[in-house]
Amino acid sequence: LEFLENHGDANLTHQDLLARMPPQLRSEFLRDLQDGKLQETILKPWHPWWRRKLGPVEDDSNVSLHLHDSTSKTKTLDERLLRVPQFSTICKKQQSSQLLLYNLIDIVYSFCWTMRLYHGLDNILVRSTTKVQNETNGVLVVEAGLCLVQNSTVLQKDARYSSLEQVLSTCTLTSTKVFPDGCNTSWSSLVEDCAHILASHRLVGRALLEACDLLKAATQHLKLENSLDQDDNKEIVVRLRQVRKKVEFFLSWSQYA
Repeated sequence: LEFLENHGDANLTHQDLLARMPPQLRSEFLRDLQDGKLQETILKPWHPWWRRKLGPVEDDSNVSLHLHDSTSKTKTLDERLLRVPQFSTICKKQQSSQLLLYNLIDIVYSFCWTMRLYHGLDNILVRSTTKVQNETNGVLVVEAGLCLVQNSTVLQKDARYSSLEQVLSTCTLTSTKVFPDGCNTSWSSLVEDCAHILASHRLVGRALLEACDLLKAATQHLKLENSLDQDDNKEIVVRLRQVRKKVEFFLSWSQYA
């Protein structure tokens, strides 16, 4: 592998690489690929931050959440939560807290699912800006942003839920149908993820802020992308901006309602 890294052909295909691997290494590689363990060697270490690791409790007040804008400085979680607009300033009508909670569950479920699929926001952004043969793989951030939207019926279809059973049934059925052979996590784990996040205003705030960051980064890439049809890009950009506004609505409600 070191030889291939130092002297390998840039046009080496996956099949060529597998053919040059020793049989035992090839067997282990294919097994880890099937089991979803390769992220441990090719991606930045990531643990679902809403699930505490065993050991001393960590203080997340200084966690940096990036505003993905070259004119903005990185702000901590507390700083960003303090800047969330009051809910009364963005919504004048009285809203049913119970119904909004059911819709929020759908968004959080999709967020956890997307983060697990792509191994966290940092890996999405790093891999999207890493140059491969003088080109960035920015399409990855767009793919992840669309994944977040498409896996949420609230964000994708403006669905409205009226019961806990209804939203959980839809969410778990959706994640099972998309990956009938199993994805990188089970629906039961995703439901537990939601329970962990929804137990804390701060965790909900962080999840929705990261969702906003992902949508903003995807929008910025599409605005700079020239290889795709511009009309298609504009349509997706408008859609992602609308979805981001909806996420910001739930962010404000979750912190001030």
